[in-house]
Amino acid sequence: HHIGFDMWSREHFIRELGFLYRAMLDGCPSPLPEPTVQYADFACWQRDWMNGEHLDELLDYWRQQLAGAELTLRLPIDRQRTEAQGFRGRRKLIMLPTAAGSRARRLGREAGTSPYVVFLAAVTTLLSRYTHQEDLVIGSPIANRHRQAVEGLVGFFVNTLVLRATMGDNPTFRDHVERQRDVFSGAFAHQDLPIERLTQELRSERDWHHQPLFQATFNYLENYVPKPLEIGELTLSIDRRVYNGGVVTDFSLAMFEVDGAFNMVLDYSSDLFDDTTAERMLRHLGSLITHAGAEPSCPLRSLPLLNPAQCQQAFLEWNDTRSSYPAAQTVDALFTEVATRHHGNVAVACGDLELTYGELEHRANQLAHDLRELGVTRETPVAIAIDRSAEMLVGLLAILKAGGYYLPLDPAWPTQRLQLMLHDTGAGLVLTQPHLSELFATTDIEAGSPFETIFVELTEPLRRDRIAPPTPLATSDNLAYVCYTSGSTGRPKGVGVDHRGVVRLVRENPFIDFSSRHVFLMLVPLTFDVSTFEIWGALLNGARLAVHPAQKIALDELGATIRRHRVTTLWLTSGLFHLMIDERPEDLVGVEQLLAGGDIVSVPHVRARLQAHPNGVFIDGYGPTESTTFATSQRLVAGDDLESSVPIGRPIANTTTFVTNRRLSPVPLGAEGELTIGGAGVARGYLGRPALTAERFVPDPLSGARGSRLYRSGDLVRFASNGRIEFFGRNDAQIKIRGFRIELGEIETTLGSHPRVRKAVVLAPEVDKGQRYLIAYIEPTDSISSNGSLPNGNPTASEEPDIGDLRQHLGQSLPGFMIPEHFAFVDSIPLTPNGKIDRQALAAVTTSTAAEELYVAPRNELEHQLAELFRELLGVERVGVNDHFFRLGGHSLLATQLLSRLGAQFQIELSLPGFFEAPTVTDLAHSIEVTCWATEAPALASSEDVQTSSQDWEEIEI
Repeated sequence: HHIGFDMWSREHFIRELGFLYRAMLDGCPSPLPEPTVQYADFACWQRDWMNGEHLDELLDYWRQQLAGAELTLRLPIDRQRTEAQGFRGRRKLIMLPTAAGSRARRLGREAGTSPYVVFLAAVTTLLSRYTHQEDLVIGSPIANRHRQAVEGLVGFFVNTLVLRATMGDNPTFRDHVERQRDVFSGAFAHQDLPIERLTQELRSERDWHHQPLFQATFNYLENYVPKPLEIGELTLSIDRRVYNGGVVTDFSLAMFEVDGAFNMVLDYSSDLFDDTTAERMLRHLGSLITHAGAEPSCPLRSLPLLNPAQCQQAFLEWNDTRSSYPAAQTVDALFTEVATRHHGNVAVACGDLELTYGELEHRANQLAHDLRELGVTRETPVAIAIDRSAEMLVGLLAILKAGGYYLPLDPAWPTQRLQLMLHDTGAGLVLTQPHLSELFATTDIEAGSPFETIFVELTEPLRRDRIAPPTPLATSDNLAYVCYTSGSTGRPKGVGVDHRGVVRLVRENPFIDFSSRHVFLMLVPLTFDVSTFEIWGALLNGARLAVHPAQKIALDELGATIRRHRVTTLWLTSGLFHLMIDERPEDLVGVEQLLAGGDIVSVPHVRARLQAHPNGVFIDGYGPTESTTFATSQRLVAGDDLESSVPIGRPIANTTTFVTNRRLSPVPLGAEGELTIGGAGVARGYLGRPALTAERFVPDPLSGARGSRLYRSGDLVRFASNGRIEFFGRNDAQIKIRGFRIELGEIETTLGSHPRVRKAVVLAPEVDKGQRYLIAYIEPTDSISSNGSLPNGNPTASEEPDIGDLRQHLGQSLPGFMIPEHFAFVDSIPLTPNGKIDRQALAAVTTSTAAEELYVAPRNELEHQLAELFRELLGVERVGVNDHFFRLGGHSLLATQLLSRLGAQFQIELSLPGFFEAPTVTDLAHSIEVTCWATEAPALASSEDVQTSSQDWEEIEI
């Protein structure tokens, strides 16, 4: 085998073939000389020797050597692993520069070791830089012929050593070489333990995806190309170009020397890696060896992997995004300029109501004067809780014109959460509507003073003396708004965004066409930072802003709004985009610029969109709130290649992006790392949270601007060879569900404050089409006795907290999208050997079978159909007539899909708010029957017991 057949075995094998060939020609029945030791004798001796004290000594050594080691190498791959490991491979070979090889040989002599150890240190350093693992293991085949008795014996004796490399303290390369020398020496002295026995002893978790213990190997072949063997007229030799096309591990590197030059051969899994990736890894290794040999006292993390051309490309060319935009202007000042130019054009369309730019300017100016009189000045926080409407836009502009910044509030959020946000900002003034006034009449700051509320109504007559804008106070450095996101400590955090960040997003930014001919749709809540793009992308460019009605989104209603207002630019969450493509693609025909994001976008859905609309564009927009809505974008048109994923693209104008490790050092091209974002869109920080701000917002060493910073996003990405950024996930417990950013720690902290919960862990497994749902694992307080033992195994139903009570407890401080759909009760939260929560073990726990209501099977054809539709959409095994759609894992997007299907089937319109109030199979069946009777639409009989004729229907109607 190409990684296991050592040179001793090869040469002896060739000699045996030669002897056998000569014997055949000579007709000799026994041509082979008798070896000193027979293989069978050696095998018996080895079995006897591998018992007792010697075996115990070997096992003790390897247990100690590999204690706590991570046995899975997280190499960045180009394609997802298949269900079972593939063994197809390819090979790449490059030659190391002569000078680099000479330095490596000299460094080995200085460290009292061989070039093998120097190259081993370089390979483990490369793997560490690619995987961000500072404690890893690698396999290394060994001849296993260290006893004189077996040196001349023909047979396969190769064993594999498991070599551990620890680099957490960032040693110099010279120190790392010396450590690897000691590791190898110890492993060599204990090489007799077969790798199979070690695997069994360590009880390494077997995974069909890859080899146990290690997934990368390194081999140093001193006699890789032996001299040809002459036997009479026969010449036997090894052709090193021959390759069997297979691999056992993901990454298998061999080094050999030919005529004084070192060669590197990489055999890699072609199921996982592209050829360009393998070649790039070899070149990075060559660069690392070159620099390490020249500067062995350099710390490992400082060793460069990129050559000057690659550095120029990654840091300068791909970040050359500077463009001219009105950086010194504020949002409100720019709007005044736009309103002057487009005075008579429609700015806002909301149902039958239309406001021109001039009318919107005058209304906002009048309210801004009122706010000034109430004490609003530069950076004064003003809360706004108004339904999606023209009044909301008047309020936003008025706050900015007065010099303050707006704090968006969602009236549906729990009072406790609203209080926290108002107290955090110190806002004592709320712009709202009459039907929401009671909410803020009972909500006050801790000091006890009630909030002053101002109603924003368009029925109020304009006062001619107040239609001119007030004297400007704010500058582009002042805050425009504060948007709250989930917090890992259980407390939401307010992100402060200045005017410059907003202006940089929507002015002279070519990632989309912002011209005045477009119609934007305002669809998301104001508390969702994408509203910044929707609102100001239209109003700061003279375009029309269509406002979707304030009720919850239903697919048919969304489609009607798009068609009615002839929307040309639309942003959808990934989930809603998928649903629209599946259910109502005809509603998107007129949309020229379709943007989606908030989560991973499905490749088949993007393809379907581009095939159906070859003249339109699709844009995957990515960006955290801290980078002012968007940081990167990927523009796609019909004919563009899409493989396994939709990239998030390149940075938009006046934005920079870098891929770094957790110490902010750049990672190699193609390696996974954290996306750090710079440029004019980086937010000021977290309001009133200096420590957290300092942790996530760090100085930008590459920017020439004073005080410029980078935001550490926590998102795991990598640069593809074409400069596009590919998204993989998070490096923490933060997730996105339907576009909402959620810190699982906030839910866990809130659950942990319940008196019946000892410990809680929340996971967000992925389901069909990239959708996620929340599941909470609860360790009840009663499940552990006073002496720490479990009471009779699993806790009984009476010991478990009531699920409804848990939901009510969460609902007091968390919005609905953060409340888990499922709850599972466990005896104790499982831990890894390192004492961390074992989330993989938790994921295998089945949700609690304790239902809030007993299961009742469907009783008629309609209920059977509805239960089956519930089951199909929610991915559950069984649905009863009393099962709650949302408690089974449903959410608003799935609800719109459900009602859309039922509406098409029965030719009726079902109310989405009504379904939220009554979301069981029984309730929905009743709604369908009532609606069908009222509209004379065809429907199934409500019960198998009811058999009606046309005459029966007439009598019922009478």
